[in-house]
Amino acid sequence: MAAAQGTADPALAAITAANAPDTIRQLEEWGVSFDHEGDDYYIFKSCFSNSPRTHVIKGHGEPIIAAMKKQIEMRNDRITVMDDLNVLYLLKTDGRAGGAVACQKGELLEIQAGAVVLATGGSGQAFKRNMNPADVTGDGYAMAYDIGAELVNMEFMQIGMGFSWPEENIFNGYIWEGMPRLTDREGNDIFEGVLPDGLTEQDVMHEHRKHFPFSSSDCSQYLEIAVQRAINQGKGTEHGGVLIDLTHMTDEYVSSLEDDCGIHHMWPIAREYMRRRTWIF
Repeated sequence: MAAAQGTADPALAAITAANAPDTIRQLEEWGVSFDHEGDDYYIFKSCFSNSPRTHVIKGHGEPIIAAMKKQIEMRNDRITVMDDLNVLYLLKTDGRAGGAVACQKGELLEIQAGAVVLATGGSGQAFKRNMNPADVTGDGYAMAYDIGAELVNMEFMQIGMGFSWPEENIFNGYIWEGMPRLTDREGNDIFEGVLPDGLTEQDVMHEHRKHFPFSSSDCSQYLEIAVQRAINQGKGTEHGGVLIDLTHMTDEYVSSLEDDCGIHHMWPIAREYMRRRTWIF
């Protein structure tokens, strides 16, 4: 609630917090493996939290999706899966959503429903550069709006940075505690001329270790401002970003850092992932 600065729904926030422990246990029963440290879960502070609460799953959301798909298959007598169609618009019945019309193999198909849950993600693909899946295009917003739904909090888009080439992957907050060097295509420090007096790039990165998305509530904002200014000035790379140097992040260096953001545990995982996925490591 504090991180939301008064914009979160207290009832929904309470439900999320109260149900999180049981959800973790259920996912484990379904075969999802959470990282452990000793006899307990490995957890760390992230995304504005004031106490460790972030759990770790290798593969991020993919193991959860695999486990849930398996649970659906086990209930195929009660759940019909239709994955070869595109929903075009929702049906409105008695003032509420009552189904949908879809296109399947060139034919229109009407689906009646007692309730409709839209789980189409946001609209990240509205932006030229983004880290969202290709199908996150805002279709759910549009379909709901067309039948009279009230859309709220549309300004809250989680925008964060990540690798854009040769592999696409987001930066979790802990990466900034490693103090990587950021330069434009000419090798110039992107923070030069950006920071207010008395503020260093180390201060900015140390603050950004607390969260992944952009935030204007702390000095971490100058990291994104510096990156965007370099790109706007035509000093970005041929791939549209800036350069990040992580070559100093040896095991010895990382282990020497104070860790309240998960870098000791998480950096080796990220490093090995990038080594497997790219040709430059």
